[in-house]
Amino acid sequence: MLNLLTKWHPEDDPIIREQYQVLITLVGNLLTEEALEGFLIVCSRFVDEFGGHRTSELERVFRTDLTTGREALVASLEYMKSWVGGMEKYEQDYPVEIIPP
Repeated sequence: MLNLLTKWHPEDDPIIREQYQVLITLVGNLLTEEALEGFLIVCSRFVDEFGGHRTSELERVFRTDLTTGREALVASLEYMKSWVGGMEKYEQDYPVEIIPP
């Protein structure tokens, strides 16, 4: 799975790495490549302006202490990837431009 992470984020962002670790903690071996790609599409939404993130809140929202909650989180992330068309389509439709200071 790490190869998919580095494919879409080759700059090795420490926040995304930490978010990935939280996701692994929440869903364990249920994580699929499709779900990880869906997560990479939405994970920036969990980052705050201070460099922290709220990814662990998914535990409460999806009740990942239950198998059905973990399965629902994985299914939701897989749906996100499918709905958006994957990271490639997401980057194509929503390009990010860095404005120099």
